[in-house]
Amino acid sequence: MGNEEIDLDWRYSRAQQGEKGPLWMTDQSGIIKVPQHLLKKIRAKDLAPPFSALVDVDAIKKDKVHNCLIWAVQATRGDLDEAAQTGVVFVVDAVHAMPIFGGEGGNHAILDGVELAVSPVDGKVE
Repeated sequence: MGNEEIDLDWRYSRAQQGEKGPLWMTDQSGIIKVPQHLLKKIRAKDLAPPFSALVDVDAIKKDKVHNCLIWAVQATRGDLDEAAQTGVVFVVDAVHAMPIFGGEGGNHAILDGVELAVSPVDGKVE
């Protein structure tokens, strides 16, 4: 790499630990703060180069961090199939929450729309 700046977006995700979890935040003011527990977890990972240079705790403290809250639906496939039989269709974040970064949620919205559009043709509930 030369002297130019590179903008790098990344995210840390892990299994939910419930309301008692150290990264659980319902206060909107916490969105702009770097969670201290997250910094401890990153330090404990002891990342190898080149990731250690990119995911550096001291640099993170200076960077802009967005604490992305994602709420997941806890529905079984059976619940969704039953709802579909009554004419209810769930798509995008209503059935699978997606991160806001990198267009991932938008890409899945398009995919859901395409799959919904072709599903009546073959008569299958998917």
